[in-house]
Amino acid sequence: MSVITVADGNPATEMIKLLLTHINAEAAQFKRAKSSSKQILTKANDVYNGIQQLIEDIKKKMEKAEEPEWTKFKAYTEAIPPLERLLLDYVYNIGDRSSHLLPHTAADVPKSVASIERWATDWQVTVTIVGRLKSDEFKLSDPLKNSLETGLLESLKEDDVEMIKGVQDYVKGPAHKLQDDSIFDAAPEDKMVTGLTGLIDNIATQMDNKYVPASAHSVVKTVSLVYFPFALAADNTVDSKWAEHLKSKKVWEEMNRVLGEVDAHLTDEKSKTVEQLEENYRGLEKIIFTFTELPELFGPQLFEMMKFSGQVRRPFHSRSVVLVYMWYHLALSKDVKDERSSANRRVISTNIKQAIEILNSASTKLREVKMFEDDNVVKELTAKFNDNAAKVKQLYSQYKLDDKWTNDLNIKLDNAIKVDNEHYARTKARLEGLPPVTT
Repeated sequence: MSVITVADGNPATEMIKLLLTHINAEAAQFKRAKSSSKQILTKANDVYNGIQQLIEDIKKKMEKAEEPEWTKFKAYTEAIPPLERLLLDYVYNIGDRSSHLLPHTAADVPKSVASIERWATDWQVTVTIVGRLKSDEFKLSDPLKNSLETGLLESLKEDDVEMIKGVQDYVKGPAHKLQDDSIFDAAPEDKMVTGLTGLIDNIATQMDNKYVPASAHSVVKTVSLVYFPFALAADNTVDSKWAEHLKSKKVWEEMNRVLGEVDAHLTDEKSKTVEQLEENYRGLEKIIFTFTELPELFGPQLFEMMKFSGQVRRPFHSRSVVLVYMWYHLALSKDVKDERSSANRRVISTNIKQAIEILNSASTKLREVKMFEDDNVVKELTAKFNDNAAKVKQLYSQYKLDDKWTNDLNIKLDNAIKVDNEHYARTKARLEGLPPVTT
């Protein structure tokens, strides 16, 4: 079902029409960030319709139009270029919003971590774009600006509360298989699991009753991170050492402490600052994922790769997730962990560094693009990605992991390249008004 109805326009607004139509088709399929995306699309469509109406009014009156009408018309038509730029930015900044909560598994940890980072980036992009719509460059009337601001708060609240309630429903359900006595080293009186679910209940209620945008970003990120141990506890393929770590009292004490401070912040904003909530989030992330005896060359670098991949936009985010996935599973190999050859370790370290540089580049260069004149950027990143993937493939062969590469990674890689290329070609064709690309 479509979010909006895009009316026919004039030649001067054809690009806006194409962009609105494209975003409308994407947004209708979102399972998260639904309300805030609808808010942006609806208000941008209001601006578009306002421009159309003024153009039609001037056409009807021709020379009889009075000076105030021409002034108003000029003000609205000056909004055409910035509206086009805003919508182009949004096209490039639409993340993977296909699912509300990912079913976290041991096999998809990189993708799961990236999903939180991508949600956080989407949230910031939404606020930034709505802020631009409210700015003077669009010449909006005061009532429309006020409506936009009110609508933004309502839509962000709805989306954020939905994310928290998704976690709330899961951790209180039977699927996660965790009880208070599941936590290692916990005393009978310790209520590690039920205490945590109670905190999530409080947070969900407080967010619903009193929504504070300044801290909502950090609150949702933290609750989403707490979802990890619940979901992974239900996965029988989790490495035994990591499974033990995820059920350790150390992890659950920290999760309870961090969520307790989130709860206190929502009750009394002076309790903890937003900056301190962010520090808590980063600290909790390290505790949850410091789970196995990885060589030093893998640990911090893998976290860095996961974070960068969460910020990579289309048309490269599918390959970015697979790139992290390839390195993640190489790091889990016992032979790789036991590698003591300085020459071999140097090869691994050099190629990891290259992968991080690729993800960092993709997270910044693609975000800066304003028009579809970026073929050289995409070609450059594609070449670097292919080179790194080829080197990782050699490492898989060197450490006798050919079956993993052939039966899993190579399939994921081919699918990711296909998805990225199809999205890029389809979006470019839509914006240029060409017939849809078929493959």
